[in-house]
Amino acid sequence: MTAEITADIPNREGHEGFDVVWPWQEGPLKPGLTCVFRVRNEARNLPWVLPPMLEAVQHVVLVDNMSDDGTGEVALEVARSVGAEDRFTLATYPFNVSRAGAEHLRTPADSVHSLTHFYNWSFSHVKTAYSMKWDGDMVLTREGVAALSDLSWQLENSQAVVAVPRHPLTVVNESEAWIDLGMKFLEPWVYPMGPEFTFVKAFEWEVREFPETSERIVLNDGLCVELKWLDQDEFAHWTDTDFGKARAPRKQREWEVDRAIREGRANAVPGLVRIVAPPGVHVVDHVTDTWLPEAERPLVRRGRGAGGISRAAAETVQATQAAAASAVKAADQAAADADDDSDDEDDDTPAQRGQGGQGGGRREAKIKDLPGGTGELTDAILARSPHVERLRQFVRNSPAPALVMLHPDLEYLRPIFPEACDLLVLPAHEVPEGGRWGMIMLVAPDRDALRRTCPALPPTRGSQRIALWLDESDRAITLDPRSDWPVMTHLHARRISRTAALTMAIFGDPVSGHAALAEIARQSVPHDVGNRGLRVAVHGDAIAPPGDVNAVRIDEVLSAADPERDVPPDVVLTDGPRDIVLPEHPVLGRAPVVVDDTSGPLALGPLDERILNPIGFGPVEDDATNATLGVQEDGATSLVIDGQLHRVELGRGATEALVRSLRPARGVELTWPETEDRGLARAVAGLAMTGVPLVTATVPTWAADLLGPAVSAAITAEVDLADRLAREEHSIVQRRAALREFASFGWRSRIGAAVGVRVASQPSVSVVLATKRPDRLDFALRQVARQRGLDGLELVLAPHGFDVDEAHARKILGEDKQLTLLPQSADTMFGDVLAAATTAASGDVVLKMDDDDWYGPDLVADLLLARTYSGADLVGTPAEFVYLEPRDLTIRRNDPSEMYAKFVAGGTMMMEKGTLRSLGGFRQVRKYVDATLLSDVLGAGLSLYRTQGLGYVFRRGDAGHTWEASVDFFLDPDRIQAKWDGLRPSRLLELDPADL
Repeated sequence: MTAEITADIPNREGHEGFDVVWPWQEGPLKPGLTCVFRVRNEARNLPWVLPPMLEAVQHVVLVDNMSDDGTGEVALEVARSVGAEDRFTLATYPFNVSRAGAEHLRTPADSVHSLTHFYNWSFSHVKTAYSMKWDGDMVLTREGVAALSDLSWQLENSQAVVAVPRHPLTVVNESEAWIDLGMKFLEPWVYPMGPEFTFVKAFEWEVREFPETSERIVLNDGLCVELKWLDQDEFAHWTDTDFGKARAPRKQREWEVDRAIREGRANAVPGLVRIVAPPGVHVVDHVTDTWLPEAERPLVRRGRGAGGISRAAAETVQATQAAAASAVKAADQAAADADDDSDDEDDDTPAQRGQGGQGGGRREAKIKDLPGGTGELTDAILARSPHVERLRQFVRNSPAPALVMLHPDLEYLRPIFPEACDLLVLPAHEVPEGGRWGMIMLVAPDRDALRRTCPALPPTRGSQRIALWLDESDRAITLDPRSDWPVMTHLHARRISRTAALTMAIFGDPVSGHAALAEIARQSVPHDVGNRGLRVAVHGDAIAPPGDVNAVRIDEVLSAADPERDVPPDVVLTDGPRDIVLPEHPVLGRAPVVVDDTSGPLALGPLDERILNPIGFGPVEDDATNATLGVQEDGATSLVIDGQLHRVELGRGATEALVRSLRPARGVELTWPETEDRGLARAVAGLAMTGVPLVTATVPTWAADLLGPAVSAAITAEVDLADRLAREEHSIVQRRAALREFASFGWRSRIGAAVGVRVASQPSVSVVLATKRPDRLDFALRQVARQRGLDGLELVLAPHGFDVDEAHARKILGEDKQLTLLPQSADTMFGDVLAAATTAASGDVVLKMDDDDWYGPDLVADLLLARTYSGADLVGTPAEFVYLEPRDLTIRRNDPSEMYAKFVAGGTMMMEKGTLRSLGGFRQVRKYVDATLLSDVLGAGLSLYRTQGLGYVFRRGDAGHTWEASVDFFLDPDRIQAKWDGLRPSRLLELDPADL
């Protein structure tokens, strides 16, 4: 029997629901940090205040106290706009609260009108171990977001109290403001949750208690500004404004500053700094995004007037900004000059492969081209990439000695790292001599670079701290430690900015840096399958295959055949001479083969289908425009989006950042150089794999040789990209061709066939088809017979209550398909029929097909592709095209695709046979067999993926369906994006007249 929870602090007025019940009564609190806002009429500020806070903490609670400006509605809309509805709680407090000062003093602490009770009730909504008091007018800077994000994991079980400096910013208008750097505005904001950390009444306001033994942490300046609007009364919540320096010195300072600005004498107040934003930029954005991050530290200085910065210091801040801008401009010019210098002997030095982001591309200069010494160089780097400051601080604050391994594309970051750390630019075979590392860190651009780099990492001694920094990633990677590792005591994975992410794991005992980073690389994509049986060695600057932790990097091609190698490679990839014949290796019984195909699709190397794939493809806005990718008149590779030109380097081909930037485009027009550019060809192949629609009038011979005939034909096909359906059909044709040609599974299969090595191939498929309708049998058999692009296909046919002429069925099915006939009695439950058919199936995967739906000839192959690039346990399509037989009408529903989902059409469910068996197979039910299986999949924590549905048409008649939904259900206008008279599928269905 559950004990009744009683109120910890009842309110004296007896208002039900507004007693304070502390959350620890209900059980242990979750790790993390919750921010609590108590607000009244803050709608104006919340669009600045909430987004960074929702990024910084695990949860936000906003308590609205009788606002009449739409504060609650604005807060909900902001949370929705940043995708944080599940981490946002809105509560209302419908009582007038006494103003600070004399009114507060006269109000009993347990009254609903008391600040003390208001605060305690607000914080009783917190469910995490730490909470933070925050005001509705305080805006975090990017540095503030990073600092609070760090706190959420650093404070665990510490019982520390954290004070956060804030800088009042009085906004005069959209372009002008005054920031007060003349006084240290500081109070504790972050506390543990517990009985010793509650609010009590003080003379002027509420005070949160905490034990004297609690550690007190003070964060740096520059983390947040407190907005004060000159067109509002900022002191309306005070009983009187006769503060006095002894009574409330901070409020007295705020009052004096407010008066001085209003009276036009702000220049006379020490520590006040006037800020004017650039044209078109709101001053609040300018201060938080640019001015504060670049301002000279310390911001608040003692011993200068009222403790603020001097006029000279303010001028220095402005000069620092100008110097940084000048350094960046000089770096750009130096980079441009270097690109024009064809005789530069270091022209192949790896540089930052900046890709065009949605906010504009970033192109980094090479190290030798940047201006000045190390200090000026660092300033230029930080000015371009402010988030890199977090990387520098992270390494600086990590336990020494730290080993930082730097991907060659990010070699330009070398100057930002402290001298105390050991820095290694990859590839490398050895690490600096020394003892155990306090931290081992890999710095790489993105997941593709991570997955290609980890196999070639040098061996290191163990460390308790393993870290990964991805400089061009919109996601942080988590880690599920292996069972044979020491206990992982902490995992910290978060985005640092829109383009950078950090992962750090701390273990009880040292772990191998190579092993830990390789495991992170493996887990950065769903269900990695390894090398598929083909062992690879990499020589020179050849591109390593993605995600292969067993790949080895060798100094000499001949070393691949070293008889001392216990596990020799099957093939050697090299960018050097390929006419080398290696001796037979005693383990293999054959010689490792140097891959010598320097032309054709194999020359582009394998591309990672777990990263470059159609996931996320969808319709674009009506006003979307085409982008252009290729070589401009000056000979540089460039990307043009919405008229903005971005210089890009495509040595690694398409990257996640490039794909993200092009998803909103209607399509990408390609322009080609006259001579071979493998980086551009590799980028085209990768973009084609993702489904970004590519168009070009012609493909030059050199590019056609590299891309192959199927991809070349796909991207030169005429298409009206303004037609939503035609755009998607074009995308599907090109992605099919590119995935089959360039994805790593196809590449390994072709390499294996060329050198005579057995490689894991396409899984065998068994279609299970149960039918009660003899009149549909021939139609259903034709849908299976037309499937193509497969190594073989088995049909397990389970006629339900009638007999089938096996010879007739085999004739329709064709000689290239196998048939297993499994008749079932009419009284057998539908679930049992499917279970028996699945048990009889011989294929690696099973696909359930229905007897009345239309299937395009590539449907099974498309599902196999989706299974490969998604890693999902069950894949299927939506019932996107529906033929309503009673109305002779085809509709296209608003069913999104190319996404992880909770539902797919029952007639397209594909799943590995062993996984289906582990779930108990199809359940013993008469109907809802599809819904039951999907529920079992999700309930077991497995994944479900919905690929495109243009090769499938769901037929809806008057009766005979296990999915009980009326025709009117499908005609709901909110569910329809298009409709046509008669049967009107996508052209990709390739409708057979016999099936009309």
